[in-house]
Amino acid sequence: MKLIKCLLLLEILLSGCALMGSEHLSLNMASTCGIQLDEDECNVDSGCRWEIRSESCVSATAIPLPSLKVEANDTAYLWLIDEVHSQNLIGLSNSTRNGFLMPRELYNQIPHLAPFLSKDEIYNQLKVVAIRLDPCFPIIDLNDTSNCTNQIRLVMQPVSKGSAEDVALHIVYNISRKQLKVLLESLLIIKKYFGINTDDRALGVHPAYDDLTIGRLFQKEIQNKILDVIDLDVLMGVSYMKINMFRNAWIFGSLAYVGGELVPQTLSHTSTPEIVFSANDSGTEANFVSPIPAVTTDLYSLFDFSAIIEDKEKLQSGLSGAFVVEDPTISSITNTDCVSCHVSTTFKNKALQALDQNADTSSQFIGNNIIMPEIDFQTGGDDFNTDDTHNFGYFGKKVSISMRTVNEVARVTSYINNNMK
Repeated sequence: MKLIKCLLLLEILLSGCALMGSEHLSLNMASTCGIQLDEDECNVDSGCRWEIRSESCVSATAIPLPSLKVEANDTAYLWLIDEVHSQNLIGLSNSTRNGFLMPRELYNQIPHLAPFLSKDEIYNQLKVVAIRLDPCFPIIDLNDTSNCTNQIRLVMQPVSKGSAEDVALHIVYNISRKQLKVLLESLLIIKKYFGINTDDRALGVHPAYDDLTIGRLFQKEIQNKILDVIDLDVLMGVSYMKINMFRNAWIFGSLAYVGGELVPQTLSHTSTPEIVFSANDSGTEANFVSPIPAVTTDLYSLFDFSAIIEDKEKLQSGLSGAFVVEDPTISSITNTDCVSCHVSTTFKNKALQALDQNADTSSQFIGNNIIMPEIDFQTGGDDFNTDDTHNFGYFGKKVSISMRTVNEVARVTSYINNNMK
């Protein structure tokens, strides 16, 4: 078993062949496992499927994407952030294929995310807690994909002592379809040869961590593959969520990368570069948004929840509005404000709980192979906490995944399996 695992590690270390072309096996790598390899017999061909030909040799043959089924956790990776695993997470000072992930002078152009931490502390603590791949952003109608953008999105949060700070930085890269396809193939091969099964697994902390040792090695290899593809040349921009000193208001904004600078962008349906959501769980005041976007859904009626809790018609209207926001065939970044995307799941859960058996859920988006998250409607808990505005990351030590993200990932997975073969 130890010998097989060593061979598998060799295969993973060499699985960049599709990007590098033909080369020889590294005997130095082999020696770490105590394996004697004949270099003349172990040439690496173009392609990226690694096969164990014998105990002393690893060979490569091409493996096409059509034979590899893509699952939710193959396009959206959520890493563990405990004190052991967070040590190996990507930070802003990690090297990409050409320079740092984000040089300090570029980071200084991003607003101060958390006033109770210094900018230096935030820079050093920001870690990539999640990675998402999207082959067709931000298209709603997948029958017309002429303007598809292939993206890699890194979700970063300050991580310290196994807990994530309540802010986020999303770094977005635009790559070519060919680059994305090669990357996907490489990631799936890494999964295959670590023996990781993602079939029918709900979106969440990656199934690789079922075995913590394998999970740590898998995380490292996936991260290295991502870093090999990105740099400032393909950086599209960043979006951020910062927090106020009192920890009861979250400010969303977006910056485009233009001419080597991060430039503030006007947000969807507003005339401003930022939009604020202020939460109030006491029930004495309404949650509010500023500025109010020019176009909203009925989800907004739920923000003054205590005022409508007995009004079944308004609760249902707000619930239907939440379903619209969560539906990737209707809503996208081009027609929906940041706040709606980040709070829809929480307010939807509150409406479902209040309506109980009378809720009409017929308009809810149900994608292929979606595994619905379990929600405790009896006790509420964090699933009803309006302070949790994270779509794919962490709220402290708690995993936070919105239904909007689940639906997007289901659609992305379906698109890849049906259109990238």
